[in-house]
Amino acid sequence: MDLDYISKNMEKEKEDYIWVECDLNRIKNNYRIFSEYVSPAICSAVIKDDAYGLGANEIGNSLFKEGCRYFFVAYSDEADSLAKSIWNKQNVFPSYEIGENKYSLFVLNGPFLKNWCKSYEEQKYIPVLNTLQNIIDWNDYAKSIKTLLPAILHIDTGMRRLGLPYEEFVNLKKNDFEYIDLRFFMSHLVADSIVDHVANKIQIEKVKQIRNKFPDISFSLSATNGTLQGAHMHHDMVRIGVGLYGFSNYLPGIKNGVKIYGKILQIQDAQPGEGIGYDWTFITKEEKRLATVSCGYADGIIHAQNTVFKDFIIGGKSAPILGKVSMDLTIVDITNIGGVKVGDEAVIFGDEKQLQYLSKEDMLMKKFVSRLGKRIKYVYNI
Repeated sequence: MDLDYISKNMEKEKEDYIWVECDLNRIKNNYRIFSEYVSPAICSAVIKDDAYGLGANEIGNSLFKEGCRYFFVAYSDEADSLAKSIWNKQNVFPSYEIGENKYSLFVLNGPFLKNWCKSYEEQKYIPVLNTLQNIIDWNDYAKSIKTLLPAILHIDTGMRRLGLPYEEFVNLKKNDFEYIDLRFFMSHLVADSIVDHVANKIQIEKVKQIRNKFPDISFSLSATNGTLQGAHMHHDMVRIGVGLYGFSNYLPGIKNGVKIYGKILQIQDAQPGEGIGYDWTFITKEEKRLATVSCGYADGIIHAQNTVFKDFIIGGKSAPILGKVSMDLTIVDITNIGGVKVGDEAVIFGDEKQLQYLSKEDMLMKKFVSRLGKRIKYVYNI
C-alpha cells in the first residue's frame, strides 16, 4: 500500500454526503422575537449539549452579537468551551455582572470537581445549586474569601430529576445562604407542552409559595413551551432552547433555522410485489421508482411509526421513506417526482412541508438533532 498516495489523497476536498445548514441570522431573529415576546422578563439561551448538537460556539457567539447575555449549559466543560470561543471571537470573558461586553454563564447540572467552588469563582461561572450540600459548599467558600458570590437555586417542584426538593426548601432560611447572591430561583415544568396537565397547577401553586416566602428574589420557571403558555409563566427570566431553531411556528415571525441535506446515490425501479430494504417490511403494491439517499441511522435517522421521519423532500415534493432505514442509507419513493437524478439533493429535515406535520413533535426533534452522527458536516450561513 502506498502511504504517500493515501496521505496526498486525504488532502483532497471532501465530498459532502450529508450536511447541516444552520442559518445564524434566522436563529438570531428567533431569539429577538422571543425576547420581545417575554419583555420585560429576560430571555436566556439554553445551549447545552453543544446547542442540541448544532454547534454551541457558533450559535453562542451569534446570540451574543444579538444581545443575549444569559447562557445556560449543562456541565463545566461545556462552559469552558463556550467561554473560550466567546473570548476568541468577542474578547469577552464570563462575568458576574451584565453589560454591553459582559455576559453570565450558568452551569445547570451541578458541580462535580473536587475544588469546584474555587474553579467556578476564578472562571466566573455561576453555579445552579441543586442540593443542600451545594448551598453549603458555595456559601462556605464565599464566606472564606469574604465575597458575596452569585448563584441560581434550583427548586424541584415536581420533576423529581434535579433540584432541591420542595420539602427541603420550605425549611430554608436566608441565613442558610448568607454569602450567596441568589440571582434567581428556578424550577422546571413537568408538562410544559400540555397546558391542562395536572402537574402545571401543582407546580404553579408551589412557585407562588416560593415567591411569597422570598419576594425579593427573581424567578425562572419556563423553557420554550412553558413560555408560550403566556405572560403568567414568564416571571423574571425564561430559558429558550429548542425555540431558537424555529422547528415550529412558535410565534409570528419565527423561522426555521436548520436544514439537513443528503444526496441521491442511486435510482432504480421496483415491480409490484417486490420487497424493499431489510426484512422486506415494505412490499410494493404497484410499480415504484426508488431513490437511495446518503443517510441512515448512524446519522440519527430513525423511521418508525410515530417518529419524526416520514419522508424526505426532493425537488420540492414529498418522497416517503420505504422500509427500514439502514446504517448509511435510506430508500425513498420518487415515483411521483419527475426529473430526479443521481447527485441531486434531498432535504432530510427542515423543509416547511415537513415542519407542518412536525409542529407538535418538539421532543422528537430535539432528540433527533442532538443525535446527529459525527460524520455530518456543518455549514453556518451568516
